[in-house]
Amino acid sequence: KCLDYFKKNKDCDALQINLRNSNGSFQLIAGNLPTPINTILWSLGLESLPFINQIIRPIYNHDENYFVKERVLEWSSAAFFMMKREVYLVSGGFDEKLFLYMEDVELCKRIKEKGLKICYSPNIKIVHLSGASGKVLSEDKLKNQYKGMLYYHKKHFPIGYFTVKLFLLLGLLFRSFYYLISRNGQNAKVYYKVSKFLLY
Repeated sequence: KCLDYFKKNKDCDALQINLRNSNGSFQLIAGNLPTPINTILWSLGLESLPFINQIIRPIYNHDENYFVKERVLEWSSAAFFMMKREVYLVSGGFDEKLFLYMEDVELCKRIKEKGLKICYSPNIKIVHLSGASGKVLSEDKLKNQYKGMLYYHKKHFPIGYFTVKLFLLLGLLFRSFYYLISRNGQNAKVYYKVSKFLLY
């Protein structure tokens, strides 16, 4: 089905399809490329607020209605990601300094910079066991997520890197405090430990 989609849509350079959880429910697969502004809002937990996401496009698009039609995406999950060989060659493929988190977003950033199209088809579906590589919130998992975000900004937005790093740190401390007063000591501990990692 994916190969047929490429044959029918000659201007499609890379393809994302309809990812579903094992129970058939919607799974987040895409969003808008990170910038210093929307990353700062995300770090503070503000990007999804209605009046903000109308002005600043959020990194993670949680609106299932957005994915009922074919469209062009800014970034797409690598849980499933099919691209033409020439796209891989011209973009250089995945950055091997990134592993498991943000590697797909960073690759899509370079694909978009080459003027290539990442298409989405809701008509082709696949089940993805989301989080099977790391279901439980752990220090290593969260650390890799933030390492990926920092690397992405250092590579693509070096001027705003230290400002983004500061707000990522503040966001981690805020979440640690939130979980602490919510009596979730385990999550509070994880967020606090990762915030100390960002100090170095």
